[in-house]
Amino acid sequence: MRQKIRKSAILLLIVMLIVCALPTAVGAESNTLEPKLEPEATRAVIITYINADLSFTGTRADCVANVVAVSGTDSITATVTLKRKNLDNSYTTIKTWSGLSSAGNTLNFSSYHYVTSGYTYRLTISAIAYKDGDSDSDSDYDEATLN
Repeated sequence: MRQKIRKSAILLLIVMLIVCALPTAVGAESNTLEPKLEPEATRAVIITYINADLSFTGTRADCVANVVAVSGTDSITATVTLKRKNLDNSYTTIKTWSGLSSAGNTLNFSSYHYVTSGYTYRLTISAIAYKDGDSDSDSDYDEATLN
């Protein structure tokens, strides 16, 4: 009789362990499932080349920038900025050329601005190219120090 009670108690204990562990295992499994992610939208690549080039002739900052896009591009718009690097590593805009545009797949920019020696300057071009209802944006910069 004792053995029968012991077997029943062990069987009851095993059933209780299984029942208690079952919700934990199910919960743990559902917590480890990764959420279904939507596929990332593809971006049209229209700009194939962008470049900013800054050099100095005396205290004249020579600013050149170019953008090339794929054949069949409708237009390119751009803004070019010349900034001076401050002692705290922030930048102050000293000249902006905005509203630059080109019909077709090439935009070329060339201008100058007189600056003060002893500073580092940054020339940045930000461009957007348009083709068949799609657009692509990109930017580039160049830094140079005038001693």
